[in-house]
Amino acid sequence: MSDKVRYFTGLDLGQTKDYTAVAVLERTTRPDPRREGRRLRLYAVRHPERLPLGTPYADVGTHLAPLFAAPPLAD
Repeated sequence: MSDKVRYFTGLDLGQTKDYTAVAVLERTTRPDPRREGRRLRLYAVRHPERLPLGTPYADVGTHLAPLFAAPPLAD
């Protein structure tokens, strides 16, 4: 299995009285010391963010565009 780092993102678009939140998780793998030949998947939250209450959806997109245009999330 490859040691490639993978990223996962989640976005919760808030309503009028709810915050909009975004999280970027990084997944890495390493050998499992208890099971030979198996690998462990490890997850780390690399970018938790809560936008100001009432942020319009269009502004959310504008705010997040640079995050997804830059490494490691680009492409």
